[in-house]
Amino acid sequence: MSLARQILEEVARRGDRSVLVAEGLRIGGQALAVMARNMALHLVRRGIGRGALVALRSDDLVASLCSVLATGILGCRWAMAGEPGLAADILLDTAPEGQLLSGAVLLDESWSRAPMAEAVGMFPGPENAETPWLILPDGAGVGLSERALAARFRAEAEYFHRNGVGVVGLAGPEAPEMLLLALSTLFHGGVLVESADPAIWRAEGVLLVAGRPDVVAACLARDSEGVRFRDLILWLDPGSQAEDPALPAFERVTRVLLPGSPDAGDPVPLAMLDRLFERIEGVAEAACFMVPKAGQGERLTAFLVLKPGANLPEVTSDARIAALRLGGSALVPKRFLLTKALPRRADGSADREACRAQVLAARAKRGAAGR
Repeated sequence: MSLARQILEEVARRGDRSVLVAEGLRIGGQALAVMARNMALHLVRRGIGRGALVALRSDDLVASLCSVLATGILGCRWAMAGEPGLAADILLDTAPEGQLLSGAVLLDESWSRAPMAEAVGMFPGPENAETPWLILPDGAGVGLSERALAARFRAEAEYFHRNGVGVVGLAGPEAPEMLLLALSTLFHGGVLVESADPAIWRAEGVLLVAGRPDVVAACLARDSEGVRFRDLILWLDPGSQAEDPALPAFERVTRVLLPGSPDAGDPVPLAMLDRLFERIEGVAEAACFMVPKAGQGERLTAFLVLKPGANLPEVTSDARIAALRLGGSALVPKRFLLTKALPRRADGSADREACRAQVLAARAKRGAAGR
């Protein structure tokens, strides 16, 4: 059974229970499944089948999800309109700006209803689990296969400890991370909540919020009740602020999605790593900072102050595993260094520049001794 068919069967089992909630909108699982299948029938009527490329321009999450699932059960490839070097067999457009793209077919409400004349044929699905399916921005035209997506969904199972977990993604469907999170939510029986209002998050039982730090902070600034949410996934852009006042509103930062390698100048959530390491048994204080290394760029380094009797190998092993789970290998410090006390600024926060200076001074002293 194709992954898209698995997702459709999962949402159909929900019946009239909501799978997508927005301000003034509720869509039940059965309704979403029917819309996606009807969209597939419309594609079949237009000669679109296995291997074809369907491109979409839309800022509507329902249209995006239905088109993705429709292509999945047909065995097509799917891409956002405008991907360079890709020639689509059909270009669908919800005309979000009021003007249809040249050569596009209008994707309106009629696509959610069965065609007047029933399309002939079955939904064959992809040729195999390695067949490219989703071609996402910055993917260099290479599509994610069902196997790759299934592996990602399995890795995200911990977010969905029970059916019906509410999930907020604070980005439009044209953002790859939002689209993948939405598909994962449907796969695991969760509920998508498309809203920037924390009051609606609480009313819908939201446990997981995903977005960029500044967007999350702006949403929580509207909230006067101060209720905590469980999980936060942060999407960091180059140059974005990794330390953010929104973080205390969440019990844990479950994952950080970085745009690339920290060595290329992308942000590393240093304060978040401090708190992560300070929750490890045996660690009293922690401070993470970047230190230059000849030929290797900036390297992530951590100062640790251990509690009496702490076992250093166990502490560093636990710290590496925790960082790996949070954001992959990019968040694992290259070195863990012990210190009796952290240098601090006047406001009590860790002085990362002083930490960096200490490491560079020690390195220079060793170099002088060697000469």
